[in-house]
Amino acid sequence: MPQIRCPNCGLTISMKNRKEIDLDLITHAVQSGPKTFTYLLHATKLPRKTLCLRLRELCEGGMILKREGVYMLDETRIMESRSTTHFRRFSAMPYDKRVRAGILLALLIVSTPVAAQVLASLFITSLPAAPEPVIIGSFNMVLKIHDVSNLYGWQVCIAYNKAQIKVLAIEAGDFPETILKGVWNMTSSEGGFVFIGDSLIGSPSAWSGSCRLAIITFGYYVETYTKPDIVPTIGGLNTALCDSAQNSMAWENALALTVENP
Repeated sequence: MPQIRCPNCGLTISMKNRKEIDLDLITHAVQSGPKTFTYLLHATKLPRKTLCLRLRELCEGGMILKREGVYMLDETRIMESRSTTHFRRFSAMPYDKRVRAGILLALLIVSTPVAAQVLASLFITSLPAAPEPVIIGSFNMVLKIHDVSNLYGWQVCIAYNKAQIKVLAIEAGDFPETILKGVWNMTSSEGGFVFIGDSLIGSPSAWSGSCRLAIITFGYYVETYTKPDIVPTIGGLNTALCDSAQNSMAWENALALTVENP
């Protein structure tokens, strides 16, 4: 069963933890202060009925208080519950990519001897790095999807020759705008691949049709370069489509990566 990973918190999204995600979206939205129902409706992008049900659950559980028409956190209950498993998946920290990167680095350092050597090398003056090849031009490639039904999430691996080209920019296409506000991506210049995706988090239904998923701008170092292409898997990651029930969908004939016409 394919799963979609959120770029902000690193959480793997599935139908089983959907309710927990909804509750955290609401809790996170009111962390900065009291909010109206209308504000929460726009901030979480949850359906009105779903938002009402989730707010009722949070109020009955004492996590959120409703006073004079606005919703706010019950700080006493929040402090108590942080020591339980209710908040084990989400906190304010994972929403900051810099903090998350620091946590991952710390885990790497304490878990591998090699990492200790890498950290030590940061304090040693090294020889000047070799100059990067000069980019002599650029081109756009469009990631498209054709004639799909009931699509809820997608993720695509794109491989390229790092000695010939590099990624300059990635823009969202025409896939319905979601709570993530555009595509997420993981670009590896050392490995020569792009891992890109999106999902309809917060949407009550899936999507059907054809559209551009993303536009990727590449710069090239040589005139005769090999064009990037979609691959099934790379670096432990895989290309996948999933429907609203989180079932895997065939992608070979649905996805295409083509050079954009001038």
